Amino acid sequence: PIGSATNLEALVVAADGLGVKGIVVQFQAVTGGGTVETPQVVTDDAGRATAAVTLGTVSGAQTFEASVSGIPPATFALTALAGAATDLVLVGGDGQTGTVAASLVQPLVVRATDQFGNGVAAAEGHSPRPRSPPTLRGRRRSPCSSAPPRGRTPLKLPSRRSARCLS
Repeated sequence: PIGSATNLEALVVAADGLGVKGIVVQFQAVTGGGTVETPQVVTDDAGRATAAVTLGTVSGAQTFEASVSGIPPATFALTALAGAATDLVLVGGDGQTGTVAASLVQPLVVRATDQFGNGVAAAEGHSPRPRSPPTLRGRRRSPCSSAPPRGRTPLKLPSRRSARCLS
């Protein structure tokens, strides 16, 4: 997921295919906003250089490079996936009024996002149909559950005056 840490390993080999010890490998983030913990790493006995990197906060393709002076760089292509849904952003359908027992003209639409504002695909889709409105007793309180709706759904206004919630 976005913002997560992983290791990248570059292998420096000689013409005979054997790893070369003691070569400085330069690691850098190229696209996606990632970071490299240790940009310069010296190869070990087997010719391997390992760098810890952290993916950027934007979901999608991210690239890193490992380079050694005098030879073309190696490119690492990674895909940063959005994190867990932490927020719902209103997309459309707000502020509508309608006639009793009729469907609203526009669906209510929200977009689930992670902590960095990336859309969370697994949370998109249609929300379930509205349930029967709950009965209120005692003190005035919200009849809606604390779980917000996801996706889009048509909403039909009830035939009598009552609360209507999406869940």
